[in-house]
Order: sequence, then structure tokens, then C-alpha cells
Amino acid sequence: MFLEKIFVLFPIRIAFPLVLFLVFLIVSLFEGYFEKEHAYRQIEQDHKKRVCNLAVRLQDLSEYFISKKDVFFIERRIADLSVDPFFKVILISDPEGKVIVASKKILKGDSFEAVLKNVIGSSVKDLSFIDQLREKPGMKCFISSDRNMIIAISPVLFPKEKNIRPSNTGFVFMAYDLKGIKEEHKKDIISMLISELGVMLILLGITYIFFSKFIAERIEKLFDSVQEISKGNLDVNIKLYGNDEFAVIARVIDNLVKRLRRFIRYDYLTGLFNRFSIENQIKDMLKKSPENGRSILIFMDIDNFKEINDTFGHNVGDLVLRLFAKRLKNTVKKGIVGRLGGDEFIIFIQDLGNLNIEETLEKWMEVLSSPYRLKNNIIDISVTAGVSVHEGKGGDFYKLLKESDIALYYGKKQGKNMFIIFNDQIRIKEEKRIRLTNLIKHALDKKEFYLVYQPIYDLKTEKIVSVEALLRWKNSEGENIPPSDFIPILEETGLIKDVGRWVIEEVCKQLKIWRELGIKDITISVNIDIQQILEENFVETVESIISRNCKSFTSLKFEITETEAMKFPDIVIQTLKNLNSIGIEISIDDFGTGYSSLSYLKTMPVTYIKIDRSFIKDLPEDKDDRILTKAIVELSKNFGYRVIAEGVETEDQLTYLREISCDMVQGFYFCKPVPADELEKILYNQVPVKRI
Repeated sequence: MFLEKIFVLFPIRIAFPLVLFLVFLIVSLFEGYFEKEHAYRQIEQDHKKRVCNLAVRLQDLSEYFISKKDVFFIERRIADLSVDPFFKVILISDPEGKVIVASKKILKGDSFEAVLKNVIGSSVKDLSFIDQLREKPGMKCFISSDRNMIIAISPVLFPKEKNIRPSNTGFVFMAYDLKGIKEEHKKDIISMLISELGVMLILLGITYIFFSKFIAERIEKLFDSVQEISKGNLDVNIKLYGNDEFAVIARVIDNLVKRLRRFIRYDYLTGLFNRFSIENQIKDMLKKSPENGRSILIFMDIDNFKEINDTFGHNVGDLVLRLFAKRLKNTVKKGIVGRLGGDEFIIFIQDLGNLNIEETLEKWMEVLSSPYRLKNNIIDISVTAGVSVHEGKGGDFYKLLKESDIALYYGKKQGKNMFIIFNDQIRIKEEKRIRLTNLIKHALDKKEFYLVYQPIYDLKTEKIVSVEALLRWKNSEGENIPPSDFIPILEETGLIKDVGRWVIEEVCKQLKIWRELGIKDITISVNIDIQQILEENFVETVESIISRNCKSFTSLKFEITETEAMKFPDIVIQTLKNLNSIGIEISIDDFGTGYSSLSYLKTMPVTYIKIDRSFIKDLPEDKDDRILTKAIVELSKNFGYRVIAEGVETEDQLTYLREISCDMVQGFYFCKPVPADELEKILYNQVPVKRI
């Protein structure tokens, strides 16, 4: 519908007056038309009645004076009537049909019927009614529609004279200009219509004023308030008094805004400020910060919080978060404390440079890390924090948040349970990490990765029995990037899975080449990442790669670090068993540096234990390293594992390892990692290890 479209397309405070005006306009037009028609009809009826009455009186008067043979008085009466300018014709005809008296002398003597046809026009098709009026006298009074005139015809009886004619009937004829009289009254009608229109305008004005005052203003206030709310301004209070619908709606919106204000500004779980509120408040405080001030943003999270959820359940995890938030709020006396989400919290402080950040954070972390007592559990937690500091006026919230997040990241990498203050050294490291991250995304497609191999010697046979494949990267800028720099990036970006598959495929191709060259007794160890193990169909993928390339399952070994193996022990054990079932032997790398459970270790299909280089580097001088290394060797042999010591660089280290019955060794003392072609020469000319 038209009105419905108007109300939908336009605001009601515009649509309602518009519809009101349209209704007024339509009503005014219709009323004006009908009023005008009614006025004209009334004029027609009034003047028709008047003309007809005049015709009757003139008839009576004419018959009387004609019987007296006094036509002069009739002429005087017609002349009096003709003073009215709207009488076009007044005449009297005799029984012979000739005009004997007329308001226009020119018509005297003319044929009555001819005059009648000329005046009446086509509104009367024939004049048979004249004969009817002669036979049966009576008046005919009507309005000629085509000429817009009132016509009155009345028979007049003349005295009978002998031998003149059979009829003694003449006629009184009047023609009155209806159009003229309408024009005469037109101004009066227009004045009347204008008066009525004025009354309606006044009513319209009163209605509009009432609407504007009691409805439009309230709608506008509601609308403006809702607009402000939509822009994020929740400091809105709609004051509409009364019990009408608008006041009720205003009160409902106010209540909703209050509730929304709380939900938007405060974290539902901990009651601390949430991300939205933190951001707005810190931005405002940074704008108002003094020249000699200092803005400190601390990004803090709970270490290994996922383990709490996994171990005790999310309901306990939520309770820990609430207790932590309460303790954090009580610990931080001044400043803004909020929760970003999960186990991440923000602290923002402004001071004049007199706060010792290191001492303050140490005290806070000590308080925050003390045990949390729940109903049936005591939970120990630790926290890691990243700190960003802006000196002087101003400051950018997003920059502070980014810097503190980066500092937190480096704190996590360095072992957690600490705080790191962002500085230029971290900035340089992060810029390098970002640059390498961007470069490494295309390194595999550009064939920038390559493999080197380091021999593993058997101390009994004094020969190379295996080699470890090590990944290297020379980027597009010609830099040789250390594995310690790019391996973590591969893990963070998830590219370790694609690169890991590529390494396995390249190793299998290399095994095939060596078989064709006659080098058959060498196995190759490949490092695999936990992300590869967690991949769906990882075992099938490995089986497919080996089948396509070297077809020798027993020539390939996989190494996984102790730390990685313990992340998802159940999944890792099952996957390693599946790999072992197709002939692939498993080594636990960097043994002794993690926190492996012997109960898990004994269930793993492990063939080799590799002692981390950190235990080897100070042998045989360091007593603790001697004890630990010997214990690892004895423990491994008791489990039936063979032991490989990596990082052997001196003759004394080698001698000690022989003494404690270590099975195999690798390290710079024998050979650095070398390309495949260089290793082939060593394998062809293999001689017993005589450097001992």
C-alpha cells in the first residue's frame, strides 16, 4: 500500500506530517469539489423556482390584461423583469404563434417556435410538447443543459373570437442565463471554500502542533538516543516522563543500555574490564598523559592454562580465572586491570618515572603464583608477562599492546614464569623473525631448502652405520639461516608439515641413489615434528613416499624429541607403533632435557636414545654430567635401547663414552654435517675410527 510504503521509507516524524498533509489535500479537493457542485445545484434550484414562479405570475397577469385588451401593462411588467440582466428573453405569443410582446423589441412579430428553437437549442429535439400544452394546459419549466439556461413555458388563454381559429392558447416564454448567475456567485462560492479551507488549515495546524509537541519530540528524542547507542555511545539517558508508549519504550531502552553497558565494559566471568573497555580507557589516558609521565602496559597470561582445563575441567579452569582475577585486582592497587580473553590479562599504569617496574612485577608474580586452594584441589600456577613502556606524552595503544605481546612471546620461548620488558634488542629480533616468516612462506616452492648429513659412528665396529639428515635454508637474499632461527618459524606457521614431507621424500630419493652406487648398509635418521605426527594419515603418507622412492622401509629412521613426544603421549605412542610396524625404527632425541614419564617411555616402540649435547659438552670434567650421562646409558640399556651421544667434539669425551659403554656417537670431532656428494666420498673410503 502507498501509505505503508511512506511509513516504511521515511521516519515517522516526517511520514506522519506528510500523510496528514496528503489527507488534508485530498479531503480539501474533494470537499471543495462537492461544495462547489452543491452550491451550483442550489443556485440552479433557487433560480429555477424563482423563474418558474415569475412565469406563472406573468401568465396570470397576461391572461387578465389580454382579456381587458390592455397589452401596455404587460409590456411594463416584462420591462421590469428585464431589469434582471440574466433574463435573456421574455415574450408572449398569441394563438397564431406570433410574438406580441417581448423583452427584445426585435423579436416582436417573429414566430414563437422559431424563437424557441433558437433559444433552447438541441436540448429539445422537437416542439411537440407545444401542442400538448395547447391540448392540456400546464407549465413546462426546465434547464437547458447545452445552453445552461432556465427555460419556462406556460400557456396563456386568449378570449375566443368567432371565426378566428380553433385554439385560443398563446404562451409565456422565459429564458434565464444560468451560466451568468453562476459566474456572479462564483466569488461567493470561492470565498466560502477559502473560509472552509482556512478552518481546516487551522485544524491541521493544531493537529500538527499537538503531534510535534507530544509525539514528534518524543520520537525524535528516542531516535537520537538510539542513534547514539548505535555509534557505541552507551552514556545515554532517555528522559521521557509519563506512562504513554514512548515513555515505556524509553525506560526499556534505558534498562537495556545499562545492562549492555555492563556487558560491553566488563568481562562476564571475572568482572574485570574487558577488551573494549580497556582499549577506550587506555586511549583516553594516553591522550591526557603528561610530558614527564610514563605509560606502562603489561600483558600477562597464565602458563600452561590449557593443562588445567584438560586435567580438572573447564568449570575448575573458570574458577581459577575468577580467583586469579580477584587476586590480580587486589594486588594492583593503581591502574587499569582487565581481561582480554582466555587466560590473558592487561594491566595499565601511568606514573612519573618513580615506579621500579622490575621490583613491582617480581612482587606481583610472587603473589599471583602462590597456590590456589579450591574445594578438593590445590593448584599451582605460574605467569609470564610482557611489558611495554612509553616515555612522555601521548602513546599508541596498539603499539604498546603489540610490543607487550611480543615481549610475552619471548618470555614464553625462554621458559615461562618470568617477565620481559620490550627493548630495542627484542625489536630487532622480532623484525628479523617477521622478515624470515615472510621469506620462508615461499622457500619450499623456490627450492631454497637443502639437506646435509652428519655421520653416526658405531663404537664397536668403529664405522659409520647411519647418518642424520639435517635441514638447511639459504634464502632468496643469499643468507644461510641457522636452523635455530627458522625451525621455530616453520613450527609456528605450520609449514613444518609440508617441509617435513619434503625432507622424507628427499631422504628416500637419496637412499635410492646410494643403493644404486653400492652404499647399502647406511640408514638415514629424519627428525619429525609433533605436528606431523598429529596429521591425519601421516603413517599412510610416509608409507606412500617410501614405496614411490626407495622401497626400503628399514633404511629410514625417525627421531622425535623427548619434549615433543610428551605433548600428546597417547597419540604419539600409537603413531610410533604404526610406524614401527612397517619397519621404521624410532629414536628419542635430546633425551634428558624434557620431563618424560618412564611409564610412557617403556610403552613406546623406541630403538635408540640420543643423549642431548648439553650433557656431553662438559665431559668428563663435570661430575654431575658424568653421573647423569652414565645413568642415562644404564637406564637405556636396561630398557633394551641403544644409546647415541650427540655433540661429541673432543677425544676425552669419546674416551669417557667408550668407558660407560655408549653404543654410538656423532659430532664435530668426527665430521661436520656435509652435503650428500661429500658424504659419499667418506662412505666409499670408510676406515675405522682411529682418531681416538
